[in-house]
Amino acid sequence: MEFASEMIVKASLARLKIAEVPITLSSDGRHRAPHLRRWRDGWRHLRFTVVGAQIAFFGLFALALARKMPLRVAQGFPEMLLRMVSHNRAVIFGVCLVIAGFAGALYAILQWRHVSFGALIPSEMVRITIPSVTTLAIGAQILFVSFLPGFFEIE
Repeated sequence: MEFASEMIVKASLARLKIAEVPITLSSDGRHRAPHLRRWRDGWRHLRFTVVGAQIAFFGLFALALARKMPLRVAQGFPEMLLRMVSHNRAVIFGVCLVIAGFAGALYAILQWRHVSFGALIPSEMVRITIPSVTTLAIGAQILFVSFLPGFFEIE
């Protein structure tokens, strides 16, 4: 799953066309359990996405700490990111992501209510719930992380 996400990101950066292609799944004739473990693999992918955001935040904290010490700090893009985190833009962005995540989760619940809380079509609900939960988690991280650079400014 991580490889698939990486390929989608690289294709987007290269401005390649990305499309879903409908296929028909059929049994391959082997009598063994499938390799795909939906919950384990999905959790690993979500963890991969969230850890990626945490690594970026760690880099920003290292940059903020390096500015307080007599260390040479790279100029340009890292400094711009640090200024954005230091101001209220990061708080506003985090709040917007949290609201969007909650809105997606509420939409999924309303869709479930539409079928009287009965059986759902997994392919449709996964397309709603996974982005919603991921957006909610990353939004909460950005929201909480945006307060930390202020601690480096305290003398």
